[in-house]
Amino acid sequence: MNEEIKDEKKEAKNPKNLHAGHRKRMRQRFRETGLAGFAEHEVLELLLFYSNPQKNTNPDGHRLINRFGSLKGVLDASYEELQEVEGIGEASATLIRLLAQIYKLYSISEQRNKPLKK
Repeated sequence: MNEEIKDEKKEAKNPKNLHAGHRKRMRQRFRETGLAGFAEHEVLELLLFYSNPQKNTNPDGHRLINRFGSLKGVLDASYEELQEVEGIGEASATLIRLLAQIYKLYSISEQRNKPLKK
């Protein structure tokens, strides 16, 4: 089931929830502005939506930044170090490590495709 549909069904069950629609708003904000204006913990919160479909991932984002000091520190952390953080399980650690490795491959590919300067 599509995550936005899950969020909407959850909201319908608990319409007084102050955080109702938060994930939907975060995804919309990203679609409209990219990561401009997002704090580092919010970037991680958004990423962790995809490994934790029904959990509040904001505290996890904060704990990761507190433990590793920055987004770079989180992406540089080992799988084992990530799992030492409360709330970060196998799926989240794998997703973070996957993103870090994709970024490294992207950077290598980008460098290969740059024209040489004269």
